Amino acid sequence: MKKLATLLSLSLIMVSGHQIVYADSKGSYRERLNSSFPEPSYSKDDVEAEIVFGRELASKITGKFKVVQDDKLNKYINKVGQLVARSSVRSELSYRFILIQSNDINAFAVPGGYIFITTAALNQVRDESELAGIFAHEIAHIEKRHYVKKVGIRSNKANAEQGFTALLTGGGATAVQAFQAAIDETLEILFQTGLQSHADEFEADATGVWLATNTGYDPTALSRYFTRISKLDGQMKTLKNTHPPLQARTKKINQLLKQHQLDNLKQPTLEERFNANK
Repeated sequence: MKKLATLLSLSLIMVSGHQIVYADSKGSYRERLNSSFPEPSYSKDDVEAEIVFGRELASKITGKFKVVQDDKLNKYINKVGQLVARSSVRSELSYRFILIQSNDINAFAVPGGYIFITTAALNQVRDESELAGIFAHEIAHIEKRHYVKKVGIRSNKANAEQGFTALLTGGGATAVQAFQAAIDETLEILFQTGLQSHADEFEADATGVWLATNTGYDPTALSRYFTRISKLDGQMKTLKNTHPPLQARTKKINQLLKQHQLDNLKQPTLEERFNANK
């Protein structure tokens, strides 16, 4: 365990009386682990295009689903989400965590920092670390730009055919049509087809485990949650259509935990705090 702590190079701060772990200024072990795979360069205009796109997509989703109006619960959900987001490498985004009414167990991320979780998914959560694990997986999708890459949300001339450059500079009907086509494609990915690449979901699981762990939560939380909901097959229509089987995801997460000795890392689950706020 001493060796693991050295590898992680983490500093501790106190949050609400609990020790929460953050990466040091040199970056987390998770970031250094993946540093040999550089991401393509994204400009400020690219980020602006992503934010504009995400804002429009989020507005369509909130028009489709009823947003839960519970100030105490929403404040708590955002507190947990923001805590995990602080461990993300994409500090240029303002994250928002939104609870929507649905009997379908699901959570999903929208480019630009919007993260949604359904009431059915939240009802199966047993402690704060599991909620953090769910959010960490979704933050990982945004951090890795999975939807940005899939739909081609860029603002440079090389991707002008997507219409985002023209839209941001006051483009005409063609740009609006291209923008709407990209919105429709992303909605289809979120609710019908998924990303088509299981590798993206596995990457989000692995990155999410590191995000939650670096924030100070129990690393096994997401695995525990997946094991529980896997028995509720009839309540996961969208999740089944858009994600790899939960058994395969849980297996890969458990392999990661064992490989890096995270399964023996005792960090808070915060069950009492979760129950006091749900």
